[in-house]
Amino acid sequence: ALLTPAETPTRRIQVDKVGLALLAVWVGSLQLLLDIGRTHDWFEDPLIVALGLSAAVGFVAFMIWELTEEHPIVDLKVFRHKGFSFGVGALSLCFGAYFASIVVIPQWLQAWMGYPATLAGFITACTALAAITTSRIAAKALTVADPRLLVSLSVTWLGCMALARSQWTSGTDFWQLAAPQIIQGLGMSFFMLPLTTISLGSVKPEETASAAGLQNFVRTVSIAVATALAMTVWDDTQQAAHNEIVSKLQPEETMARLAQAGFTPDQARRMIARLVEQESVTIAVDHVFLVTAVAFFLSAIVIWLAPRPGKLGGGGGGGH
Repeated sequence: ALLTPAETPTRRIQVDKVGLALLAVWVGSLQLLLDIGRTHDWFEDPLIVALGLSAAVGFVAFMIWELTEEHPIVDLKVFRHKGFSFGVGALSLCFGAYFASIVVIPQWLQAWMGYPATLAGFITACTALAAITTSRIAAKALTVADPRLLVSLSVTWLGCMALARSQWTSGTDFWQLAAPQIIQGLGMSFFMLPLTTISLGSVKPEETASAAGLQNFVRTVSIAVATALAMTVWDDTQQAAHNEIVSKLQPEETMARLAQAGFTPDQARRMIARLVEQESVTIAVDHVFLVTAVAFFLSAIVIWLAPRPGKLGGGGGGGH
């Protein structure tokens, strides 16, 4: 209400109802597929196959319709700008890798490391808390440095922290868990702000609103996909690690030692099973971090495919 006097001229245009319907179909099908796919053994279930076909067909139809519609619900033509395309691509990789770790860390800490929800949440939140302290520095650095360089260095930094976390064990203490999270957070602002500048600064001023909405949408979809993939990789690696550990066990000797320590046969079996599960889950967590490190390093390369910011053809969008 207070900003009403500053409102720019508006005009009514026809709503792209077909595009909106196709968007709802393929995004809804994809989201359902990602949400329930893991519990339905993915494409072994006819329901998941049907959802996959619905998402694929709906997506293709959506793309064709939106590229030919005079007033599309989503302006896909902004992808003609290389800066926007590669900026959004790098942003998707970064956020996907980042949220993959957010998914597994609290579950692992609470279910297998014995951490209460408060401490597990604090460790997970350390990244965001640290990012707040460097946001102003990142904004100032953006005025004097090539945004691509800032993104590449910061994302490489995040990849190194992912490699550091891939060395976690079931014996890692609280500060060994929190330290990589804090250090990672120091670099977060140095990729989010420059990436936004690169992507939105490459489009024409009148395309900024559409580009911003599309960027947020692609980022959200990448987070959903990365979450589903991370949980699947975690489950599969956990099963493989479990089988590998069991194959190396010497049950007779282990049972004998536990019996000497005062354990009953049933207690010994439960203890061994618990240890095997804990170690296999930890190995799976480390594997997820290795995968996210690869995604971070890949995005550090992808960003250099975008044009140098000083030569971007659009202009004006980076300020929004």
